[in-house]
Parts: sequence; structure tokens; C-alpha cells
Amino acid sequence: DRNENIYVSGYSTGIGTSTDFTVIKLDSAGNERWVYRYDGPASLRDEIMAMALDTLGNVYVTGWSSGIDWDFCVIELDSSGREEWVYRYNGPANWADLAYDLTVDDLGNVYVCGYSLRQDTIALFTVIKIDSSGSERWIYLTPGPSNKGGAASSITFDKLGGVYACGNFQNASYLKQIAVLKLKTSGETLWTYIHPHVPPSPNYDNARDITADVAGNVYVTGQIAVSQWNDDIVVL
Repeated sequence: DRNENIYVSGYSTGIGTSTDFTVIKLDSAGNERWVYRYDGPASLRDEIMAMALDTLGNVYVTGWSSGIDWDFCVIELDSSGREEWVYRYNGPANWADLAYDLTVDDLGNVYVCGYSLRQDTIALFTVIKIDSSGSERWIYLTPGPSNKGGAASSITFDKLGGVYACGNFQNASYLKQIAVLKLKTSGETLWTYIHPHVPPSPNYDNARDITADVAGNVYVTGQIAVSQWNDDIVVL
């Protein structure tokens, strides 16, 4: 952060609680300031996948947490490591709902992305907006243009009111293609970009990370499969 404190997050195995969300704050000399742990309602696997800080020193983490099954879980901590709120999302199938990334805007709104399985096991590309008090504002779910499913890997926003998420959609032949979506901050889709899949390469093209500049240009990186055992890095 601006004071050269260091934050690390992931998971740590507890006694009788399986893996727990774990966040540690260190000062600039490497001294431990605090440790935060979160054991979900099922006391099974709880694993952080992403973390963000806001300008006030609050810490936000997301990942999946065992509840009904695996659920989205987002937690806000203040700068002293106190839990402000916990948000959980159990999707329409009461099945696997996995969060991979989050971002926080200047108003303290949190955008989190991943995928949520529906009843027919199709994975839905998922984006959720949570306000600064931890209340859900909207949920965006889509199986992609071919209705074969998809997943979001990374999310960002710009200063012009756009929210961007990237990941993949499966096409009609069940081949994964890089996908980028732009949403309004109110949750409506503005546009969808799908990068062409080049046959006969395998089916695991995927976008891994995304960012946007002040002019609203979007930059995406990920992988393109070129053979069964080889991927190429791609930047769009």
C-alpha cells in the first residue's frame, strides 16, 4: 500500500476446518501486523483466489468457500484486519460457484467474476456487483452466444463507467474461445468480443487477465492452443 505495508492472501489449513481464507499484513520491515482467517459455514475448503486494496486501506478478497457446495465468497477487511462484511453467492443449481477475480472502484463498489453452474451443468460466465456495504446490487449470468457455457477469469473497470470481464465461451463445437465483455455499471451488456478459435487446435483458448486505460481501451492477455501440448501467449 502507500505506506509500504505488504498484504499476502491464500489459504491455510486449520484444525478441523480444512483450508481457510487467510490474509496477512506485514509492515515494510516484514513484521507481522495481523492475520485474518475465515472458515466458511461447512468448515471445508475455503480458498482465496484474488485480493484488492482501496485508497482507504481496506482489503478485499474473493475465492470459493464451501457452503451448500462451493460458493462465491467476498470479504472486506479494514486496515486493522477487522471484518467489515462477508458476501456469499450460491448459484441456481446449489452446486459449484467459483470466483476468480475482483476489482474495487472509487466508490467502494466491488465487482467479482468467475462461473456458476446451472442445473444442466452448463457453466455460466458470472459477474456480480456488490456495494460498499456488502449488499448485492446485481448478478450477470450468461452461457455465451452458443449456450454451451463459459467462465470469467479477470475483471477491471475504467473511469468512463465501463466494467470489463474476460475469460472464455464454448462455441457450438464445444471449443473454448477467448471472450471479453463490457458491461455498464448497472449490469447491462454493452458489447461482447469473441476471439476466433483456429481449428484443429485443442479447445482451451482462454483469457487470463484484463486492464483498461483512461481512454477506455482494453488490454487482454491469455493463451491460444496451437497443438495438444503447446500454447501461445496472446495479447489483444
